Formats: sequence, C-alpha cells, structure tokens
Amino acid sequence: MKTIILYCLLIFVITPSGLFAQKKGERVIVTTRKTDMKVDETVLKTLSEGYEVIIKDINGPWYWVDHKGTVGWVHSESTKTVDQAIDFYTGQIANNPSSNNYRYRGDAYRLKKNYKSALSDFNAAIRLNPNSANAFESRSKIYNKTGKKANAFADLNMAIKLDPNSANRYNNRAVILAGNSKYAEAIQDYSSAISLNPNKGIYYNNRGLSYKKSKQYDLAIKDFTTAIRLVPTYADAYTNRGNTYNSLKKFEAAINDFEKSLKIDPKDSSTNYKAGLSYQNINQFQQAIQKYNIAIKSNPKYRFAYRARGICYRKLGNYSKALQDFDKAIQLSPKYTSAYRSRAWLKTTASDPNYIDLKKAKEDLKQAESLSSKKSWRQYSSLAALYAAEGNFDKAIAAGKKCLELQKAYPDLRKELIQDSEARLKLYQQNKPYREIPQNN
Repeated sequence: MKTIILYCLLIFVITPSGLFAQKKGERVIVTTRKTDMKVDETVLKTLSEGYEVIIKDINGPWYWVDHKGTVGWVHSESTKTVDQAIDFYTGQIANNPSSNNYRYRGDAYRLKKNYKSALSDFNAAIRLNPNSANAFESRSKIYNKTGKKANAFADLNMAIKLDPNSANRYNNRAVILAGNSKYAEAIQDYSSAISLNPNKGIYYNNRGLSYKKSKQYDLAIKDFTTAIRLVPTYADAYTNRGNTYNSLKKFEAAINDFEKSLKIDPKDSSTNYKAGLSYQNINQFQQAIQKYNIAIKSNPKYRFAYRARGICYRKLGNYSKALQDFDKAIQLSPKYTSAYRSRAWLKTTASDPNYIDLKKAKEDLKQAESLSSKKSWRQYSSLAALYAAEGNFDKAIAAGKKCLELQKAYPDLRKELIQDSEARLKLYQQNKPYREIPQNN
C-alpha cells in the first residue's frame, strides 16, 4: 500500500452501487461492521460501523482519510457517502427496523444537516432500545447542534449512566463543557476518559486543548506529546503543541511542530497559516510568505492569511503586493478591523514616499475605529504614527503614551512590541515621524 499522498482534484471510483465521484474534503461513513485504517500494512485503528471519516486524498480504491486526527488508508468499499448511507440504511430499516439501523441513518442525516430527520431517527432508536447509550449520545449531538445545550448534556449524562465504562462518553461530555468554557470540569471528564482508556490519543489531545485554554501550558504540552507518541501521524496534535509553544513565545519549537504536522498533511491551510505566523515572529518573512501562499492556495478566502502575507511584503518593502493583500482581505471581510489598520500603517510609514497617503490612512483608521467598541493599543499606535506624519507631534506623543499604557497592561505581550513603541515615542518627542525601514529577508 502506498504511503505517498497523491494529490488530485477528482477521482472516479467504481463501487458495487455504481459510479460515484468522490473528492477530497468529502465525509464518508463506514458501513461495514469493522474496517482497518492502515499505513504500510500497519493497522493504526479499527473503525466501527457508523464512524465518519474525511477523505484527504484518493489512490484508486483507497481513501487517505482523517478520523479524529489520525490519518491512514481505508478501502472505499467499506464506506459510503452521506447520501448513499441514507439510502443504504433506509433499505436496512425496511428489512430490519432495529435501533442500530435507525441510529446509523440518523447519524447520516446529522452529517447532511437534516436535523429534523436525524432527531426523528434517534427518537425511534431510543424507543426501540431505551438502554442504548449510543442512541442517547447521538441524539445529544443533534441537541447540541440546534442550541439545546441542556438537552444535549442530559442525554450525555444518561449515556454515561447507561454505560459508565465508556471512555468516549466522558470525552464527548467534556467537549460540551469545553465548548462552554468550563475547562476545569472538562479536564475532569477527559481525565476519566483517559483513566478508562489510556491508549487513545484524542483524549490526551482534547485535554491538552483545555489545559492550553486555561494557560496550563506545561500540562498541555505533556498531553500533546503523549497523543503524538500514541498516534505518530496525529497532525492536529503536532499543530496544537505548536500553538502552545507559540503561546510560550517559543517560536522555533512551534515551527518544528508545524513542519512535522505539514509533513503529514502538507496542504492544511490553518497549519500553514500558523507556521507562517511563527516564521514572521522571528522575522523570517520569505519563509512566512511561502506558508501563507500555500494557505491561500488551499483556501482562497483566507482573509487572515492575506493580511499576514501583506504585512510580510510590507516588512520587505514590497508595498505594491502588500496593498494588494490588504485590499483583498478587506474585500473578503469589509469589517476586518486589523486589515484597515494594516493598510493605514503602510500609507503612513512607508519608506517609499510614493506610497504615503495620509488622507486615505486617516479614512482607514476612522473605519477601523467605527468597527471597534473601544480603541486598542494598535489603534493608538497607528494614530500616533499618523499624527506624527502630519506634523502634529503633541497628539502623536499623547497617543504613543496611551499605546504604551495599554500594552503594559498585557503581561503576555511580546517585549519587542513594547520596545518598538518606546522607540517610536522617542522619535515623536524629537518631532520626527516614523518610517519603517524594509528588512533584508
């Protein structure tokens, strides 16, 4: 079996039920009782009937799929698309109206976002088998999707009561708790899941996310590391550990993890974007641009990547490309406050006077201010630079001091940002405007 990921836009696969076009990014459902996910004939995990996976790539009859962070090959004959699964289980129900068949069809309806039909099927599954923990768990997902959080939580409580030895129930309840920012309670449930099944990487990964959210970074890194040890192809765990290193300002360690994640899933737009940010944070702008290019190619509407790439171009003195990226970010999201500020900064501080346009910079900052309920330190920093460029140094000094005051209220803010603000304030106090000197990278 090939481990090389083959990239293709569309592959036609012959299945027993006819000719179907399966494509990358599509969700498919396991419709055989068991199927193995493999890499080089090594079984990474066994998927049960009803499991959903995401197709990452296709090689003949084999799908390279992602199941909760684990990626590997499964045979196409063991899966069906959502529509195929609905038809398949409708036929199964006609012959055998069992609780499981209703539940499997309900899960397919859920993936199709037909929540009304899904809820009806889960109700039928529970009516046929009131002791089905799986059915209560599946119904909880519908309640969660439709905003009925209390019902979702009640169903998961019932599922745990019916099956207190299921690690997955605790994990799923923890996901709801974490989604409501109840990280301490979520960590308790994730710990219960790990106690019941200490060999499942996703539980450590999920608990690591809650540790990270509660700023327990060392514990988060430990959990992500365990998840990776258990599942060496766990791209999300590498990315999450990289994000944690970013929070600790350990950018080179973060880059190392992002690159490992990208070896597993090279075109993931989010990880490429985050890798770009880390390269940008250590002033390696060309490398950052390469990552943003991949992120944008994978997701042409990635407004954050356009703005970030624009900043890198600006840092390198390529103002034309920088403006194109800021314009694109604003076009994609007309309420993107940071993009307006970035464009204003360029028109205020460019080393090439041909790109200075204080009138338009003022318009951009006014627009940014209208979109925010209060002025941030970044807004004061931009205003200070604009006032200085206009020759109004008293206002520039006042805004610069306010910027520093707000920056120092954030203990986690990078020291380099504060130092840059202090250096600009000294310029304003000397009645000098700030000009950003392009870097050679």
